[in-house]
Amino acid sequence: MNDENESDATRFFNVKTSREFSREFLGSRSQKDVDQEKKIRQLTLQLAEAEANMIDKQKLVELAQIEVKELRGRENSAFEKYEKALREIENLKTEISRLRVIERDYNDKKVSGDFILQSYRSALSKYKSWHEYANKQLQTMKDILEKCGKWDRDNRYKIYFSYKSLPPTIVDDNQVIELAMGSVVDYKGIEDIDNSGIDGFSSFNSTQSFNRQGNGSLSGFGNLFQDQSSRLSSVKMSGSELQFLDLKERMKKMELEHIQLKEQLYLARDGSKKASELKEQNRDLINEVGYLKEKIQTIYDEKEKLAESIQNNMFADLVGPSKRAESREIIEKVLAEKERNDTLLRKNFDLEEEIKRLNAALQSQNVGTSSSQSSQPSNQTVEESVVYRHMIDNPFQQAVKEHEERENLKRRRLEDGGYDSAKYWEQLEEIKKLNSTIETLNGQQERARAFQAEFARRYRESVRFITGYDIKMRNEEFIEVSNIYDLGNHFSFQREGKEINLLDSEYAKSWPQFMEKYLHEFDSLACFMSAVTIDLRSRQLQQQTNVTDSHLS
Repeated sequence: MNDENESDATRFFNVKTSREFSREFLGSRSQKDVDQEKKIRQLTLQLAEAEANMIDKQKLVELAQIEVKELRGRENSAFEKYEKALREIENLKTEISRLRVIERDYNDKKVSGDFILQSYRSALSKYKSWHEYANKQLQTMKDILEKCGKWDRDNRYKIYFSYKSLPPTIVDDNQVIELAMGSVVDYKGIEDIDNSGIDGFSSFNSTQSFNRQGNGSLSGFGNLFQDQSSRLSSVKMSGSELQFLDLKERMKKMELEHIQLKEQLYLARDGSKKASELKEQNRDLINEVGYLKEKIQTIYDEKEKLAESIQNNMFADLVGPSKRAESREIIEKVLAEKERNDTLLRKNFDLEEEIKRLNAALQSQNVGTSSSQSSQPSNQTVEESVVYRHMIDNPFQQAVKEHEERENLKRRRLEDGGYDSAKYWEQLEEIKKLNSTIETLNGQQERARAFQAEFARRYRESVRFITGYDIKMRNEEFIEVSNIYDLGNHFSFQREGKEINLLDSEYAKSWPQFMEKYLHEFDSLACFMSAVTIDLRSRQLQQQTNVTDSHLS
C-alpha cells in the first residue's frame, strides 16, 4: 500500500515537473519561434519591396534614356541656332565695313571739295579785282575819247556790241584750279605797254612843247626848259617802271611758289588725314584680329564641348524653362531614389545584424538548455533520447538553419558576381552616370546662358551704334526706345501681331510735326525715328556751337 502510494506520488511528481518544464521552456521557445517567423516574414517583405524599388529605378532609367533622346533632338536645333547667330555676326561685320568705306569716301570727297572751294574763292577774288581794274581803264578811255570828241553814238554802240560775238564761258572744277593760279598783279589791261612806249609818250609831250615856241623867246626858253624837265621825268619813269616790272616778276614767282606750297599743304593735310585714318584702321584691324582670335578660340572650345556632349549623348537645352524644370524634377527624383536606396541598404544591414544577434542568443539559450537538462533527476519517465532529440532538431532551429543557408547562398552569389549583384551594381552605375550627366547639363546650360548674355550685349551695342537707339524689351508686348542723344526720355511701343504701334506719352507729344508728317502722311515709323535722331543731333551741335561762342566771347 505504501509502495503504491509512493509510486503514485512519484508519478504525480513526474507529471507535474513535466508540465512545469513544458510550460517554462517549451512554451517560451514556441513564442520566440513565432517572433522569429514574423521577423523573417518582415525581412522577406522588405526584400520584395527592395526588388520592386529596383524595378522602379529601372523604369526611371528608361525614362532618362527617353529624355536623352529628346535632348539629342534639341541638340541639332540649338547648334543650328548657334550657326545662325554666327552668320548674323558676319553680316553685321560686313555692314560695319561697308559703312566705314562710305565714311572714308565721304572724308576724301570733303577734303577735295574744300580744296576746290578754296580754288573758286581764289579765282573769284582775282577776277573780281581784274574786273575793277578793267572798269577803271574803261572810265579812263571814256574820258580820253570825250576830250578827243570821239565819244559819239557810233563809237559807243561799237564798244557796246563788241562782246556779242563772244560766247558765255562755263567753268568746271578742273578749269577753276588753273584759273586760280597766278596773282592779281598779272593783270595786263592794255597790251604793248613797255619802256619804249613810255619814252615815245614823253617825246610826244616834248614835241607838243616845241610846237608852242612861236610865242617869244621867253616862252621858247621856257618850253625848252620844260622839254628838258620832261626828258628828265621820262628817265625817272623808266627806272621806276623797270623796278616795277622786276617786282612784278618777283611777285609772280612768289605767287606761283605760294600756290605750290598751298597745294603741298593740302596734299600734306590730306596725307595726314589718310595717315590718321590708316592708323585708326590699323588699330581697328588689330582689335578685330584679337577679337577674331578670341572668337576662334571660343568656337574651338564650343566644338570641343559639343564633341564631348555628343560622345556622352547629351546636350543642354539652351532655352526653355520647362526643360530646366523637368531637369530639376529628374534630379530630385534621382536624389530621392538614391536616399531611399541608401535607407534600404541600411535597413538590410541592420536586419542582418539583428539576425546575427538572434542567432547568438539562440545558441546561448541552447547551451543553457543542455546544462539544465543534465541537472534533471535520473528517474524520469520520459526517455532521455527523445527529449534530447526534440531539443536539438526543433522547428525553430531548422528555420534558422534554412535562413542561414539562404543568407550564405546570397553572400556567395554577391562575392562570385552573380546575376543579382551584377544587376544591382549596374543600376547603381547607371544612377551615378545619370547624376554626372545632369551635372554636365547644368554646366553646359550655364555656359550657354553666359554666351547668350554676351551675344545679346554685343547685338544691343551694334544696334545702338547703327540706328542711334537703345532698345529695351520689357516683355513680349511692350518696348522702350531711347535715343543716344536724349537718354533721359524714351518712346513706348506696343507689339500687336506683326505691327508695332507708338503709344501716347509726354515725350511722344513733344514731336507733333514729325508725327503728323512721317507717321500719318508717310506711314513710316523708320522715317519718324530717323528724323528725331537728325533733329536731336542738330540741337546738340547748335548747343555746342553756342557754348563755344560764349566761351570765346
